[in-house]
Amino acid sequence: MSSAVRSPAWRPPEASSVETVLRVERVVAIARVLFTVVTVIAVFHDAAVIRAERVVLYSLVTAYVTFSAVVMILGRVAPNAVLRGASVIHVVDVFVAAGVTLLTAGSGSPFFVFFVFVLFVTSVQSSTTAALLTAAAIAVLFLAGLEVVAFATLSEPAVEPTRTLVETCYVAVLTLMLAFTAMKARAVRAETDAVSRVLDGACTASSFSAALRPFLDECLDRLGSLRAIVAAENLEAQRLYLWTARRPNRDSRTALTVEDLAPDDRSIYFAPTPRPALVWYARRTKDGHLSSQGVAGEKLEAVIPMDGTFMSGVLDRHDASSALTAEVNPEPEWRVRLVLFDPDAPAIEDFYFLRHLVRRGAPVLLNAYLIRHVRSRVAATERARLAGELHDGLLQSLIALEMEIEVLRRTASHGAVWETRLRDLRDQLRCDISEVRDLMARLRSVEMTGDDVLRLVAELAGRLRRETEIEVRIASNGSFLDCSPRNCAHLARIVQEALTNVRKHSAARSVTITVLDTPSGGRLSVADDGRGFGFKGRMTLDQLEASDLGPALIKERVRAMGGRLAIESHPGEGTRIDVEWTKVPHA
Repeated sequence: MSSAVRSPAWRPPEASSVETVLRVERVVAIARVLFTVVTVIAVFHDAAVIRAERVVLYSLVTAYVTFSAVVMILGRVAPNAVLRGASVIHVVDVFVAAGVTLLTAGSGSPFFVFFVFVLFVTSVQSSTTAALLTAAAIAVLFLAGLEVVAFATLSEPAVEPTRTLVETCYVAVLTLMLAFTAMKARAVRAETDAVSRVLDGACTASSFSAALRPFLDECLDRLGSLRAIVAAENLEAQRLYLWTARRPNRDSRTALTVEDLAPDDRSIYFAPTPRPALVWYARRTKDGHLSSQGVAGEKLEAVIPMDGTFMSGVLDRHDASSALTAEVNPEPEWRVRLVLFDPDAPAIEDFYFLRHLVRRGAPVLLNAYLIRHVRSRVAATERARLAGELHDGLLQSLIALEMEIEVLRRTASHGAVWETRLRDLRDQLRCDISEVRDLMARLRSVEMTGDDVLRLVAELAGRLRRETEIEVRIASNGSFLDCSPRNCAHLARIVQEALTNVRKHSAARSVTITVLDTPSGGRLSVADDGRGFGFKGRMTLDQLEASDLGPALIKERVRAMGGRLAIESHPGEGTRIDVEWTKVPHA
């Protein structure tokens, strides 16, 4: 195995949930009571093994029985007290085991198994280091205690060098076996806890991003990474997405964003592996080359060496020197890869952990995505139905009423007062009709392209020109706008909101809409000669947010698309709204 993958022999223990720890503590408490009851029976049944004052041994055993019963009861009624006092309980276990063994027949006593019980409990409850320290303490107490007993009983020294060495070796081997077994058990328990947290987060999340965050948190915590991405491709729709998770430090909350990828990015994020692998680790060597090792999907063989050149595009784009990657592929219609950047040098156990987490978590996350996708489709269908009903019902009634009022105003002779009143009613109806049309446009939330945005801008401008006396001009440097469907929808709503504000509040005589396609993204500008906002000068999105100024919907849309917003206002002279975005925008 290359030095790129660490040996997992002495990896620090994984953290377990409080419920799991309490469950183990309660089992150990019951085992402690049973063990001490058996010890009491054995001591009273076979007095020949006692080589000290019986009252001392009886008192020690009786006190330990009481202590064990109290700990078992506290584990039920006050579990936090048991957790806080775990170290004290462990020390008591060690000293009682040493005392019972030394007060009987030493290493030849059947109560020497007491030490095995203590080592087992330590291995289950604590880390490998704690188990080794416990073994060393037992050896010291055992060897020193034998000399103390020999001195107190005025007998020959009880320690025989050869026998003591053999017994110490037995204790060491037993400690290593128990520590290794417990370490593997904790690893399995940590994997189970991690999968449980991922499943719980996916089932209770209100959005797919919220469901994905616990999964990425588990991966980042386990591997010691601060950055991760999930690249996904919908093979049927030929759409690529990228979720990016970042942490300023290991104690910070994970920030999660999603963006659309260009078709050319497919070769970067889904470069084929030289050999079949489900999880692999790639890193740059000192000479600048890329080495990679991975594990297959089913077998538990050692890591598979590979040429890591295929990972160069991902590492270069995200400015990383190493990455641990997992192939997810939850179903034939989707292709997904998880990439953790610059993790701590992973052990082979980390490969298996990530493979296990991906296998168990991917189907649940896919279901969460599909459920929310179906909900979105259902909501869109219901909004379209409602918009259709508004168009066929309320809107037609309002238009008919407006026409009747206009006919009455022109044909009837009711005097100047009625003329003015009918004109006001007509204007109010026209305003209500415009608002209903705006509501219908918002309800019809469909995927849009760059062509759709320019067409909608022209429609909104024409409608504003027809319904008001405002002169509307449109400027563009082309007939196609290069932006993602998600950002096209945001831009359409921004233009709609801006023109609605112009019609309702600005009292403007003219408005100019400029849509430009730039090499890095695009720029939208809406300028009018109306009243302006309640401030003078030019303010950015952050300044508008801090001052609670500017239209909330436009600010929300710009923030959602990861763009830049600036509003220039001159009271009494007009307003200019500038929005800029990149071609790989954040959603």
